[in-house]
Amino acid sequence: MTAKINLILFILMISSMSCKAQQTNGSSSDVISITSKLIGAWVSEDDANWTIEFTTDGKCYWHYTNDDTDTHDFSVSTSSPQCGYDVRTNVTEDFYLRLIDQSDASESCYEILGVNEDSLSLSTISLTVKNYLFNKQ
Repeated sequence: MTAKINLILFILMISSMSCKAQQTNGSSSDVISITSKLIGAWVSEDDANWTIEFTTDGKCYWHYTNDDTDTHDFSVSTSSPQCGYDVRTNVTEDFYLRLIDQSDASESCYEILGVNEDSLSLSTISLTVKNYLFNKQ
């Protein structure tokens, strides 16, 4: 009897560990749709000197007037975790933007709160949450 209980506990433990693997929602066509909406230049609503530009080759350029341009590789996904933080994956509206800085390989992650032909809304995924709103240039 004890052996059966131990076996059941072992199976439950293994099952729970495999559930920690990357969780996803949405389809690849949803991710492609969101990614295509990002393509173009966006101007910060809070600071007109700050522009971000997404290109079809997976690059994101952060321009700030009279400053160097930061170049990132970008990707959109629906998976958890993002930048080490568990994020929601249980609804089809959850999309996440991941940027990798080409100069030092640092990661930044954002929840895409909304994107359309006119505006882009992002929220940082970190201990300090900050929201950003951009308008299409």
